[in-house]
Amino acid sequence: MKKNNLSIILLIILLIIILPFIFSTEAKPNNIIFENDSYEMGDEIRIQLEAMPNPKGTNRIDGFLVNIFYGTDGVDYVENYNAKYIPAADNSAIISFRASKGDNYITVESWAFDAPKDSGGIPSEKSTAQIWINDISSNPIDNSQDENNNTPGFELISLLFILLIITKLFKK
Repeated sequence: MKKNNLSIILLIILLIIILPFIFSTEAKPNNIIFENDSYEMGDEIRIQLEAMPNPKGTNRIDGFLVNIFYGTDGVDYVENYNAKYIPAADNSAIISFRASKGDNYITVESWAFDAPKDSGGIPSEKSTAQIWINDISSNPIDNSQDENNNTPGFELISLLFILLIITKLFKK
């Protein structure tokens, strides 16, 4: 009887710790997805922006505030993508431009908004992604990288760990 009570208490503690991560309603970072894995100078670069709506807000994505620049310091902006607001449809948007510089990174910063930013929209966390642009005469140096590591690893591993503990506890 004592061992069974301890198992139930341990299970409750684990659920209290893990459930907020699995069912969080806070604004999450959005996804920045490059259409290709590599680009050369002069290529058209297409980027899809996606976000999960915040249920505490309007529960939809109105648009994305975007900065796109060459390098990593935010000084050399690509075309007019300096704090540009891109309207969303079905919680996503697609943007495109031609890379005019090579042998450099293109960095994309994005915030998703649940209403127009000038009317009090709630922003997501900032998402950042980079991809290397090859000069036409250069070899590939790097593929894309996503600073947010938008994979479901932690939640999935935590859930599997809880299920393993539950099955071990109730088999005894």
